[in-house]
Amino acid sequence: MLLFRRLAALLSAIMPVAALIAVALALTQVWVLGPVFLVGLLALGLFFAFVSPVVLVEGVAGRAALRRSAALAWSDWLRVAIMIIVLAVICWVAEMLAHLLIPHWAPFFVSLFGDLFTMVALPVPAIALVLLYFDIRRKHEHYSPDRLRADVEALRGA
Repeated sequence: MLLFRRLAALLSAIMPVAALIAVALALTQVWVLGPVFLVGLLALGLFFAFVSPVVLVEGVAGRAALRRSAALAWSDWLRVAIMIIVLAVICWVAEMLAHLLIPHWAPFFVSLFGDLFTMVALPVPAIALVLLYFDIRRKHEHYSPDRLRADVEALRGA
């Protein structure tokens, strides 16, 4: 229910990032400098990895949520980068598993089962990313367990 109450705030933060990613993806395919845009995509993923937790937990929206996510990610960029790499590997393994289990003459089913395997595995890195968000806040902002409990209770009542 919290997501539905903060959906407009979440979309105000996610849509600009989605547009940037779409443009960068298109440019990686059609331009000679594709690898440069690929690095840019990785940087976008790194800096905006915490947009959803920032919006949902802290109630920040739009550009402020993007700046907050970038600040949190920059404060511990190596662990965030590792988390993004793990997410990419999980997606790649799911796709490879689908290619191994489904015959190559059925590309629709390969894609379908690859996406299904990804959806089954996706909660693991998503939960890990939220835990990393809280750990970075604990480490850099002295975010105590008592404050976490109070924030969770406030979210339940929101």
